[in-house]
Amino acid sequence: MKHDALYDVVGIGVGPANLSLAALLHPVAQVNALFLEARDDFAWHPGLLMNGSTLQSSYLKDLVSLVDPCNPFSFFNFLVKNRRVYRFLVADQSAVSRQEYAAYYRWAAKGLASVRFAAPVRSVRHEGGVFAIDSGGVTVRSRHLVIGSGAPAWVPPHLANVLGPKAFHAAEFLSREPDLKGKVVAVVGGGQTGAEIAYRLLRSKEHGPKRILWISRRANFIPLDESPFANEYFTPRYADYFYSLPARSRESLLDQQRFASDGVSETLLRQIYQCLYELDFVDQDDRGYELLPGRELVAAHPDGDGLRLKLATDHATEECRADVAVFCTGYKSGLPDYLASLKGLIDYSESGVPVVRSDFSLSWAKESTNRIFVHGMSRGVRGVAEPNLGLMSWRSAHIVNALCGRPYYDIATVAGPVSWPNCPAPSAAFVGQPASPFTRLDELTTVRRAA
Repeated sequence: MKHDALYDVVGIGVGPANLSLAALLHPVAQVNALFLEARDDFAWHPGLLMNGSTLQSSYLKDLVSLVDPCNPFSFFNFLVKNRRVYRFLVADQSAVSRQEYAAYYRWAAKGLASVRFAAPVRSVRHEGGVFAIDSGGVTVRSRHLVIGSGAPAWVPPHLANVLGPKAFHAAEFLSREPDLKGKVVAVVGGGQTGAEIAYRLLRSKEHGPKRILWISRRANFIPLDESPFANEYFTPRYADYFYSLPARSRESLLDQQRFASDGVSETLLRQIYQCLYELDFVDQDDRGYELLPGRELVAAHPDGDGLRLKLATDHATEECRADVAVFCTGYKSGLPDYLASLKGLIDYSESGVPVVRSDFSLSWAKESTNRIFVHGMSRGVRGVAEPNLGLMSWRSAHIVNALCGRPYYDIATVAGPVSWPNCPAPSAAFVGQPASPFTRLDELTTVRRAA
């Protein structure tokens, strides 16, 4: 990373999304790329990499394979290079552990020369026709940006008053290593993360809590819809179709399709139920549990050494006490603080979110010459698959093609078995041009020099 270097693109944040982009840019000689990450090493939800947790999608939905299966940074090549491919095949696992996938990501990150760790970004300015990125006192200049910092953990504001050693977000679960032996623990959230933590606590016999409260505002502990037709939502063809719809239609569909991405895997629900059966009829110890669906945690207050929790149902309120609360309340996407100087130049929709073009770039004042690409911020225009791993490499390929100004990767969509209403024809090989005039990368270079 040089003080006087001018990069074609700088990616900020190295999670799976920007790691995918870095891997797909690896063979693209014409694009000079740099990726900056604040942490000292690659980390993928380290607070949630619990033993036994598995991917909710196929291991083929890795950094590159669905776009460039011959790329050296595929998961299969990771297995081969680490001499475990035969054992992996013989093991015949129904799902890959998230710990192994995290190891794959770390392996890829170490092999990519464009990735820099221990490089926190303080601010980004637009000056002189380029982006000036302050990274630890070093200014890096780039024609384009890719934002991949990830969505921060989110806790409802009305619960922020109790955050601390006794109440924290699930993202901190393993890093905190709380002592839960003999305590009452409330797990708040009925999605996959809440289920995984509840299951871990239920299996912790010797060092686990004496009682578990699993609270969810959902009417029941609802399984993920993994049917083939629901999985059509996770294809490029459907993502393109979703983008073509009016905003009101997209909002309605997102609500209807929620449990295609936000339910609990059926395998895990079965394991939890079996664990509860053993707890009730086999183990014969004094550990207990309460499953509390249909309840929303509306308030929490300190109560001696613990917490007093107020739950609301459709018709009444309830109170319960816990020693520790784990908030499995998800993540909230938005523009990171280091873009503060640019926020006034970015276009926003009527609902107050940044407008994202079909090539995953933001609509903003200087987009004709300097793009700001974003990962994970297109759910409202691309559908429930946007934050999922399944379309990650396809999204990265869109960005590569936009940077090259030509279809370096084939991202053509093909017709599927379902005829969606008013669905446009399958795309050509190069789709996703923004509404503003598109300028090729070599033309941008000419513009810079002329300036």
